[in-house]
Amino acid sequence: MSRPLQTAAIDKWIDAPTRRVDAAGATFAYRRLGPATGVPVILLNHWGAVLDNFDPRIVDGLAATRPVIAVNYRGVVHRAARRRSRWQRWPRTRSPLSVR
Repeated sequence: MSRPLQTAAIDKWIDAPTRRVDAAGATFAYRRLGPATGVPVILLNHWGAVLDNFDPRIVDGLAATRPVIAVNYRGVVHRAARRRSRWQRWPRTRSPLSVR
């Protein structure tokens, strides 16, 4: 899926839309903010993390003077829907680890 390049500067992490790009049979999610020109800083997250794990204060500070692109790794799914809490995902049946 191809989208036009970002022409207007997005200044805040909270305002940066999550976009997707298909490459080599995989879909990658990313966010871009900061000036539209210049050498970008590419942010890579730790293992198992997603885009929402980046600290907005740090990303906003970097994006004040240069383009910033934050990416999810291959296989990391980004969903626009609200994530369920840990307790909502908990199985309804008794766990074999539960204490009597």
